[in-house]
Amino acid sequence: RALTRGAEINEAVRLSAAGVSGATGTYRSWMETPLITATDLAKSNLRYVTHFLTESGYTSMRNYSMLYDTDLKMARWVAYPLTRSYMTKGVSRTDAWAADPSFTNSEQAVLARAVSGYQRGHQIPSADRYVTYSANAQTFYYTNMTPQLGTLNGGLWSKLETAVRNWAGSVDTLYVVTGASATTPTDATVRYTTDNEGKQIAVPKYYYKALCTINRTTGVAKTIAFKIDHFSGYTSSTTSYMNYAITVAELEQLTGYTFFPSVSSQYKNSKTW
Repeated sequence: RALTRGAEINEAVRLSAAGVSGATGTYRSWMETPLITATDLAKSNLRYVTHFLTESGYTSMRNYSMLYDTDLKMARWVAYPLTRSYMTKGVSRTDAWAADPSFTNSEQAVLARAVSGYQRGHQIPSADRYVTYSANAQTFYYTNMTPQLGTLNGGLWSKLETAVRNWAGSVDTLYVVTGASATTPTDATVRYTTDNEGKQIAVPKYYYKALCTINRTTGVAKTIAFKIDHFSGYTSSTTSYMNYAITVAELEQLTGYTFFPSVSSQYKNSKTW
């Protein structure tokens, strides 16, 4: 079947971030996994979880990983590989909205229906995972959702997601990190709404994506990032996602995360795509 083809999925697995400067603790990671520091690993509200496909013949294949904040009820980031194989149409959109079995009910938002004023915005999009039922259904876990304004979710953000899939179709593997932040360097106040059970859940102040692809012959990496504020005022003059392109190095400065830690910093200072 499509997902077992060649180099698209035969990637080296890094265990415990071995050899990555600054890495501590023990956690399973891959090329797309941001560095998780000892400080973050020690925080009781932060949980690192990886979901795998469940169908026979696919169970060793990762779907996505996330660093989830049980206080904010929001994933800080979701990281995943994107290839033609993962997008191969094995199923249609499942709309299998459900609680994430890796978390208790109290640790996650309950979003069986959208909350007032917002849509349920995926971090890893449904359309990135059509290869099997479990691959798509897991994108509908509540932990993969944030309260997202419909004007962004169905507009500029959707256009960026489509572009990312198009780029993935033209390379071997595109490594993707999609994130949301409830604060900014100048505004530490968290805005909340409530889930279907009345629990407080954070509303992101901005979203971001970090992308990386590697030429397996030369070892040269190509990277780009995007940072898009969460508000409803996007107009026709601001609807090009390229208006929000930044370098991965700039995104690292903004978020405090180290993206693609095994990639040389020289490749993180360009946004040519």
